[in-house]
Amino acid sequence: MKIIVSHDVDHLRLGEHLTDRYLPGTLYRSIISKMKGEPFNFWKRFAFRTERLRELRAFNQSFGISETYFFATRKGLSLSYAYQEAAPHIKRLFLEGVEIGLHGQSPDSLEGLQEEVRRLKEIHQGELVGIRNHYLRKTPNTLKYMEACGFRYDSTHMGIEAPFQSGSLWEIPISVMDVTSLSPIHNHFPEAWENTMKTLEEAHAANLPYFVVNFHDLYFSDGWKMHRKWYTTLIEHFHQKQYSFISFREALTELSQA
Repeated sequence: MKIIVSHDVDHLRLGEHLTDRYLPGTLYRSIISKMKGEPFNFWKRFAFRTERLRELRAFNQSFGISETYFFATRKGLSLSYAYQEAAPHIKRLFLEGVEIGLHGQSPDSLEGLQEEVRRLKEIHQGELVGIRNHYLRKTPNTLKYMEACGFRYDSTHMGIEAPFQSGSLWEIPISVMDVTSLSPIHNHFPEAWENTMKTLEEAHAANLPYFVVNFHDLYFSDGWKMHRKWYTTLIEHFHQKQYSFISFREALTELSQA
C-alpha cells in the first residue's frame, strides 16, 4: 500500500472572513477546546496570515513527499478568498513541481464547474488533472460533470475503498482526514491516533493500493497544535514503517497500466 498526501487550501488571510461564519465558528470551537484543556496558542488561530503553505511544504519536502494542493476559484461555505489572491501561491508551488488541483464548489452545475476550471487555467499553466470538492459535496451527476470538464481523477469520495472508474474518470477516495479524525471539540490526540491506526489497519485488510491523507494547511500552526501533531506523527509513522509515498499523477499511471 502506497501513501498519497493531499492538502485542501480553504483560507489565505483572516480578513477574508469578515462577512462569513468562519470567525464566530472558530471562536466558539476555540473557547470549548480551551475549556477542555487542549494545549494551543489561542491567538495564533486568529493570525492575519491563515495559510501555512510554506511551512507545510518544507515539512513535506523533508520526507520526500510529492503532495497535491487543491485551490478554489469560487467562494462558498466559509471559503472566502478571491481566486486571484491564490495566484502567487499556485504559481510558486507549480514552479517547485507541485501538483495543483481544483477545490471544486459546483457539485451540481456543469456550467459552474467549467467557469471554475477556466479561472484556474488563467493562473495554472500546467495540465489540470485532479479535483476534490469543498466539504466533499457531490450529487449523482457530479462525476459526469468532472469527466466532461476533462478531469482524470477526483478525490471527493471518502472511505476505505479501492479506486474505481466513472467513465474515463478515476475516483481515488480519501482514506483519512484531519477534520474527521480530530474534532476540535470532542477528541483528544490519543483517541484520534488510535482511531487513525484502526483506519490504517482496515485499509491493509481491504488490500487497498493507496491510502489517501487529506490535511488542511491551516492546521500546520501553533494555533492548532493537536492537528499539526496528528499530521506530523502520521507522516513520521509512514516514514518509519518504510511506506512509499506516491502522487495522484503517479497513481493514475499505475491504474492505467493495471
